[in-house]
Amino acid sequence: LNRLCIPIAGGNGGAPGYCAPTCCTHADCGGGLLCGQVLVGQRQSYIKSACVPLEAGDRADGAGCLADTDCRSGHCVEAFCRQPCCYDQHCAAGLRCLPRANGEGTLMRACVPPDVPEVP
Repeated sequence: LNRLCIPIAGGNGGAPGYCAPTCCTHADCGGGLLCGQVLVGQRQSYIKSACVPLEAGDRADGAGCLADTDCRSGHCVEAFCRQPCCYDQHCAAGLRCLPRANGEGTLMRACVPPDVPEVP
């Protein structure tokens, strides 16, 4: 299994972080965890998807949103609730897995309608 060391914000009694499995979709996670994006690496210099605790809301995929916490998926991408993915087959029928702006200055792969222009 691929695992990442996820830093704990503010520390945890001196503990630098915890081990989390990598993921493509929420189905890859269990135990109340969702597939979310985290900064990892020596200087937290790159983004990976890992099973982490995310605060999820009540809005369904495709619904409008203002924040990640509005969505059941835990991901508000370009003002719509979206599922995370790695490949098209991770998405519901009629959606594609494309890189999208995550609102934090980086990209994430999300299930979006195929007519949504791809981010260069």
